Amino acid sequence: MICVLRIGGIELNPDLVRQTLSLAPYRTDVRGKDAATVTCLHYDVVDDISCRPDQFAAKVHQFLSTHGAELESVALLEGIEFRILDFGLMLQEDRASVSLELDEALIHALSRLDLAVSISTYPVSESA
Repeated sequence: MICVLRIGGIELNPDLVRQTLSLAPYRTDVRGKDAATVTCLHYDVVDDISCRPDQFAAKVHQFLSTHGAELESVALLEGIEFRILDFGLMLQEDRASVSLELDEALIHALSRLDLAVSISTYPVSESA
């Protein structure tokens, strides 16, 4: 499982976000370049595709606890249109489904920080 934080907007100044967050984005899309329709910064929250569901939730919760105040400050920046945590679930080729349980504490943290959630699935083979 992986988790990516995406922060963006049409009129977003990415330098203001970089100054506010103590994290370095692994990718920055700039509106008007490479077909990007919005400026968006991408941050790794959990980058371990073999992470078990219980570990995943704990790592996301730890990230929110560590960076919560910064994320609240980012929300106040001019040009911010979205702040999304994208939960990426790995769907093994021999499985029909994959699930993720988010406990009440994590749901509360997401709500308190006004973070949207996106859930994506990615097919992977056993050899991946």
